[in-house]
Amino acid sequence: GPGCLMYSLVLSCELRPALRAIQHTHEFVLGTVAEALAPLVPGIRYRGTSDLALASEQKFSGNSLRCKRRCLLYHGTLLYDFRLEWIAAYLTMPPRQPDYRRGRSHAEFVANLPASRAAIRQALLEAWKPSGQLHDWPQAATVRLAAEKYTQAEWNLRL
Repeated sequence: GPGCLMYSLVLSCELRPALRAIQHTHEFVLGTVAEALAPLVPGIRYRGTSDLALASEQKFSGNSLRCKRRCLLYHGTLLYDFRLEWIAAYLTMPPRQPDYRRGRSHAEFVANLPASRAAIRQALLEAWKPSGQLHDWPQAATVRLAAEKYTQAEWNLRL
């Protein structure tokens, strides 16, 4: 949604064999992201399985990965100007919770990173130094998938 910056990394496990260990991958990627954002917001920490949190122990980033034989896809969200009340309105309390959540409600647990989208984006670009940008992406397929699947109640409201 608006105020949520999403990022994706494709990393080679052949160039970095240590990335085959999931815990190491989370530490490597989230450590790099936290270090990149530190000049904007001090005290960012890697918490739980794959979260980034402010010094106040409030989560502003959730992340995930998909491992394949030769590479992995790492992707995440960074909340910076998100309508946080939407989280409690649309999500139930998760059955599994990281220890640092300490049973807090969504409103107490989740926060926006106090930085602008432009500053966050620039910090990530400087940290990761991507080798290029994708200018030609499958726009028609994206529109079709959104219409046929991702905007449908069956997809978004399934339990």
